[in-house]
Amino acid sequence: MEKNDQMVLTNENIDLVPVHNLNELSGISKDYRNNYIVYKSWLSDFKIEGLRSFIRENNVHFKKYEEYFSPNEYKDIVTEKNKKAVEKIDELIDQLRDVTSKDKIGNLTEEVFLKICNAIDFEVLRPDLEDKNN
Repeated sequence: MEKNDQMVLTNENIDLVPVHNLNELSGISKDYRNNYIVYKSWLSDFKIEGLRSFIRENNVHFKKYEEYFSPNEYKDIVTEKNKKAVEKIDELIDQLRDVTSKDKIGNLTEEVFLKICNAIDFEVLRPDLEDKNN
């Protein structure tokens, strides 16, 4: 390679790793859930007023499944097995982003936040468990 030549990195140049620690039923990584569960803990830690402030002040960006796993590092992020679950995650994260947007965050209620979080948790990430809190 010449001194001025630059190597262009593509997925062919690097070894992508598979997404690991998958829930057998949903095909969704438990690592995503472990990162995601922090959202629900914020409500316990901050209560609703504190949660609103925390989201505003930290410009919180709720990540969709494919945003959490970089396609530059991971392969098979979305598979036939988890495709519907990923679509549902995307839909629910869009709802979460909407209710926590700058123009709506002041109206966010504990009930709305928990409803969306519990739907993500029990309907998508852990379909093998029932929501005992609803």
